Amino acid sequence: WALALAAVAVSAHLGYRLVGPLPHVEDGIAYLYQAKTFLTGGFYQPAPAVPGGFDARFAWVFMDDAGRSYGIFPPGWPLLLAAGVWLGVPWIINPLLCGLAVLLLWRLLRAIDGPAVAAASCLLLLTSPFFLLQGASFLSHPATLLWILVALNGALGVETTGSRPAVVPALLLGLGVGLTLATRYVEGLLLGLVLGSYLLAAVARRRVVLAALPLALLGLAPGLSLALVDNAVKTGSPWVTPVERWYTVEHGAPLNRPGFGPRVGLEWDHSLGPGHSLFEGLWTTLCSRASGTPTTTSSN
Repeated sequence: WALALAAVAVSAHLGYRLVGPLPHVEDGIAYLYQAKTFLTGGFYQPAPAVPGGFDARFAWVFMDDAGRSYGIFPPGWPLLLAAGVWLGVPWIINPLLCGLAVLLLWRLLRAIDGPAVAAASCLLLLTSPFFLLQGASFLSHPATLLWILVALNGALGVETTGSRPAVVPALLLGLGVGLTLATRYVEGLLLGLVLGSYLLAAVARRRVVLAALPLALLGLAPGLSLALVDNAVKTGSPWVTPVERWYTVEHGAPLNRPGFGPRVGLEWDHSLGPGHSLFEGLWTTLCSRASGTPTTTSSN
């Protein structure tokens, strides 16, 4: 509890006193805009009377040809942020999520490796500048971490219950995966593949009862439904994300996709090669992991 409270206090102090209680990157602006939009009772708002006054290269608030405006990112984090907007303290939500993440990490690692490892790991997390600064931001990373830890705690509980139906852990496993998907699409998809494979293998080996599968799918439903409904309302198809539509409209092609080359990622390059190359990806990863410095050779 002490470490969790420290995470809340430090990240809240950084967010309110050091960097200021407002978004500092374009993504955060879009998240806050969408949170305020949810409070109006819908997924979008009417476009401004003069749309050109809001046009910018990295403006992630999309104004479509139907006269609507909305944030292009997944709805999971803006929906949480809306609670803070309603209370008049949107800057406090991420610090609270960081505190909850510390508690869930403690619970998970205590069950796996004991209290000493759990305490050391939580202390390391608490001293991570990235963790604390994300808690001071309006970005979706703390919410994503929280939902991943919910899913992992659920997965652990499903197995440790043995032959008994693990109703709550199985529901939490699915809920965590679904809400991760509704917060960050790729992370949710990867988490679902990993934990889904684990659950199927555990059932096959009779380490988890078969009833855990439909329970996990039931838990998955809220987050998955939220993501699909958000897509359908904004783009007309549950399978087309607002991010994909934004890229297609603004740049003439669905550039937001995995891979390398001149038609993958944004088009304004700052390097010798066109597009996002494998070399640039490896170089960025090595620089980031070796020194903690996000050195890039391209803007993609």
